[in-house]
Order: sequence, then structure tokens, then C-alpha cells
Amino acid sequence: MCGSFLSLGAAVASYFSGIIYSRQGIVRVMKISAVGLSLVYGMQIIASRLWHFYLIAFLIGIFNTLGAAMPLSLLIAQWFTGNRNTITGVVMMGSG
Repeated sequence: MCGSFLSLGAAVASYFSGIIYSRQGIVRVMKISAVGLSLVYGMQIIASRLWHFYLIAFLIGIFNTLGAAMPLSLLIAQWFTGNRNTITGVVMMGSG
């Protein structure tokens, strides 16, 4: 179930990533995500109920997608203009 919530968080973050990046900037979102991931992983220490772990998995999915997966795929897509889809698939295969 935690894996499902992690994937759901990644899907939500991917859907809204364009709006978030255009308003806040990619670098700022990456910094916020780094701090957010640190806090969320620290929250696992005090989690005591099952829904706490589900919420933490959802937040990890959001922060990981906004702070690592999406910016890296955008960076790779800008570097490789010829075989953009192939390179992006290889990068996402490694993160998946």
C-alpha cells in the first residue's frame, strides 16, 4: 500500500509540476523538496498509525518527483535534442 501511495504522490506531483516550476522556479522547488524529504523521512520516527505511513509515502512521492525525477528528466531532455525520447526513457527507467 505504501508503494501505491508513493506512486499516487508522484502522479499528483507530475500533473502539477509545470505550474509549480513556472511559478517558483526549478532550483527553488528542488531546494524545498530536499528540505521536505529530510523532514518527511524524519517523520517516520514518530509515525505510529498506519495512515501516518500512507501519508508519509504520499509526501515522499511528491517531494521525490518534484525535487529529483522531473528536474533530471527536463535537464536530460534539454541536453539531447536528437534522441530525446530514448534518453528520457533510459533516465526514467533508472529512477523507476
